[in-house]
This record gives sequence, structure tokens and C-alpha cells, in this order.
Amino acid sequence: MPLHYKIPNIFAFTSGCLATLTLLCAAPVEAGLLQATVSGGLISGDLGGTPFTDAPYTVTASYDPALVQSGTLAGFPAAFVTVAPTITIDTGSGLLSGALQPFAGFTWHLLSLAVTANDSRSGFAPVDPSLNVTNAFDIDAALPQSTLLAQLALGGDSVANDPATWQTSTGALNITASTDGVGTFAIVPEPAGSAVVGLALVALAGWRRFGRA
Repeated sequence: MPLHYKIPNIFAFTSGCLATLTLLCAAPVEAGLLQATVSGGLISGDLGGTPFTDAPYTVTASYDPALVQSGTLAGFPAAFVTVAPTITIDTGSGLLSGALQPFAGFTWHLLSLAVTANDSRSGFAPVDPSLNVTNAFDIDAALPQSTLLAQLALGGDSVANDPATWQTSTGALNITASTDGVGTFAIVPEPAGSAVVGLALVALAGWRRFGRA
């Protein structure tokens, strides 16, 4: 194809990318969504058949604070909300990750309990419709207990339940041993990375179409 036919395509492609970027910048990021993360501590076991030993992990989920409930969980005053958390495990030679799955009537929740006058427990755990709680991944810390409604960085002891088996999107997560460690329960605004990824995909698709022209 003669070169002078390709030049207008370059300008059209560039204009399209600029228009997409303008729309993304003008559109509000999903306002109000928060992201909670539990990090710290070590676990041993396997995920989807891939073993790991004394591996650091993080558990993360995004949620709408407008859906947070307050009440009593396991007999303690609590704030809680249903979430779809993802666990990421650093094996030392790579990362393993999977979305934690509901099971047998239990769904995963983000929660923060006021356990005693001097102790709070915040993190991720399965909860059934009767508000029974199974221990999973949490940070034990001095108060304040989190309301789950605002940004927070709370340090304490990171605790993972063991032995335990959780189903994930990438296979069974079997935790055979865990070591408590210094950890953090953090709440921040949900990152806006999805919009950037979307723009990159649009640009890549456009460039491939141009390259085949």
C-alpha cells in the first residue's frame, strides 16, 4: 500500500487514543470504593499443587463502604461486609495468587471486631448466614477497631489459620503451618489502574490494526 494511505491512519489512530484518554480523564473513577489489605506473617503449604514454605502473603479485596454493616459477629461488636478477596503468596521464586471462593454456605467477609477493651481483630474470614465466623487471615492489634468506612493503617500481629484448606480460583490452598509476624491492616481508596489498563488495551488493539493495514 502506498505510504500516503498510511499517514492518515496514523493521525486517525493518534486522535482516537487522545479522545479515549480525554474521556477517561473526564469520567469519574468509581467513587467511594475502598481496598483493604492484610499483610505480614508467613505460611507453608501449597496452592494448586505448587508448594511453598515460610512464604509471605497478602490478602486484598475492594468493596463499597455503603454496604458495610455493623452488628455482632462471634459475640463481638463488629463492622463487616461481603467481599471477594484475592490471596497472593511470594514463594521466593515467583508469585502465586487466587481468588478465595465461597463454600458450604460461607461467604468471605472483610471484618473488624472489638474483641476486648484493648484488642481488635481485623481481616478476612468466611461468615455464614447465621453470622458464624471461621478464622482465616487477620491482624490482631490494639484498638481502635476499624469501622471499614475510612482510610486506615493499623499495625499488629498477622495471623493465618492453620491447618486450613480454602478453595481458590487457581486450585485448593492448603495451609499446613503458619508463623505469626508483624503485619498491617490497611484501607485505601481503590486504585484507578483498571482505567489505565483499559486505555493500554485500546491502544494496543488500534496499533495492531494499523500494522496490518
